[in-house]
Amino acid sequence: MFRRLRDRNIVVVAAMGNEYEEGNPTGFPAAYQDVIAVGAISSELRRASFSNTGRHIWVVAPGVDILSTVPMKKSSYREETKYASWNGTSMATPHVTGAVALYRAKKPRATFDQVANALKRTAKKLPQMRRKSFTPELGHGLVYLPSLL
Repeated sequence: MFRRLRDRNIVVVAAMGNEYEEGNPTGFPAAYQDVIAVGAISSELRRASFSNTGRHIWVVAPGVDILSTVPMKKSSYREETKYASWNGTSMATPHVTGAVALYRAKKPRATFDQVANALKRTAKKLPQMRRKSFTPELGHGLVYLPSLL
């Protein structure tokens, strides 16, 4: 299925998962070929302790204490209403999705490969990467919008 989307130049971005401390399982759909997999980092630019790792990770984005809108009514799941700070690779993924959307707005005919390579080429290398171009913890680095556009 993801191959058909890629063939139509649709870019799918997915969260790596938050179970690193529970054995770091491979998460799907992030692990499927033809998907941009996103991990989470903290404000200190270090891999978030919960963020899954693996050879399929593409980039990382902020995923700790991310302010988000939440339901207006309290629930058994969350007491917060209106706004709350949450952690997770699902909080990091919208950063990358937004970057992809802005890139595609600038270059609407860009192929999946062109988008993925632009993310890779412009990602900010982080100190933990020790000058490597890729690590299974941080992928190609931090999504970096100013260089992407």
